[in-house]
Amino acid sequence: MVLIDPAAMTAFWEQDVQMRIVQDIRDQLELDGLTTFESFADYTKAAMRKRISYIQNIPHFGQDSFKRLVIAFEASRNYKLVGRKITAEMMHYEDTLKHFAEDWKTIVSLEGRPEPPVPTISRALPPMKWVSAFVIAMQTTKSARFGITLYYVIRPEEVPVEPAPPLEENKAFSEVYGSLWDER
Repeated sequence: MVLIDPAAMTAFWEQDVQMRIVQDIRDQLELDGLTTFESFADYTKAAMRKRISYIQNIPHFGQDSFKRLVIAFEASRNYKLVGRKITAEMMHYEDTLKHFAEDWKTIVSLEGRPEPPVPTISRALPPMKWVSAFVIAMQTTKSARFGITLYYVIRPEEVPVEPAPPLEENKAFSEVYGSLWDER
């Protein structure tokens, strides 16, 4: 767990370019365990919607703040999945999370698409061509449990780089991978 400066955490919750969440709601969310960016990975949109509906006697929780918080949850889960230590810069809405949301929307839109069949070696697809077709099939077939592609099993580097390479400026993935999809 990366310790985040309390001032950075307050800025994350309250600034206009961040979550825009007032102190009363923040206090309630912290009581629910949302105290670190890593704890966001355990929350879902449905759980947050249910929790917000129970918070009483506080100012309105804006739809924009709710949307931004859900994006932060998804980003936190993604960072955890790829083994990144979460920093305040990675969770800055205007600089990074807004771009993550665009990439994430694309990944989610691919969820309903049928996965390509695993190619078979044939006269039309000899072994040398089959390898390329198989790699493409693994890059587009996601595991049921974690949502990462099966390419992970046949990736060129056996052990991912530790520590993870730095993120590209204003992006939620590193330059080494080139996209959120490839980093997963």
